[in-house]
Amino acid sequence: MKKNLTTWLILFLAISLQAENAPLFSGYHAESSMMITAETGKSMENAPGTEKELIQTWNLSFDVRDNTGTSLTDAVIIFNGQENKAGNYLFAEIQTGEYLYKIIADGYFEKEGTVTVNKNTSLMLTLTPDELQTTVPVQIETNVYPNPARDQLFIESNATIQEIRLIDLLGQVVYSIQLNDNIHEFDVQGFHAGIYFLQVYTANEVITHRIQVTR
Repeated sequence: MKKNLTTWLILFLAISLQAENAPLFSGYHAESSMMITAETGKSMENAPGTEKELIQTWNLSFDVRDNTGTSLTDAVIIFNGQENKAGNYLFAEIQTGEYLYKIIADGYFEKEGTVTVNKNTSLMLTLTPDELQTTVPVQIETNVYPNPARDQLFIESNATIQEIRLIDLLGQVVYSIQLNDNIHEFDVQGFHAGIYFLQVYTANEVITHRIQVTR
């Protein structure tokens, strides 16, 4: 009986000791679990997207011309909502993608479109002239009458007359006047009868008329 009691006492102590060591065993796994969590966190830190990535950018330039192939140097380009000053055709640091552009130039129809940028690119574009905006040079016309002239000589022009000269056959200027008008008249009674050359000066050209003075 005493032997049995001793055996039971030893068994009880062993069970108690196992119970006391159980938290230590659980703590080991908890620590092991924490180590796994820490290792996982390190992996997440090094995972793609968690570090700063370098983004490739490109340059885009425009080559704007008219329908004859002549370069236009004063167009305005709006690219992806950014408007450059007239004549500045370069856009820098563009990320890969598809973008809208618009080109505006006096005397030409606006041009719109899209461009895909995935490398350094130069885009050549041709603008179509807007005939309604194009200024057509005015042909200067002068009307001199009467010819032959006896008393008065009248000069009319669709351009502003800046100066009039009357020159004889010897090349001498027998009459001249500075003007800023479209109409002028002067008396020729004081000139000898004969042939004269009337020069009408405008801002852009000189028009010569052959005049005869009679008596």
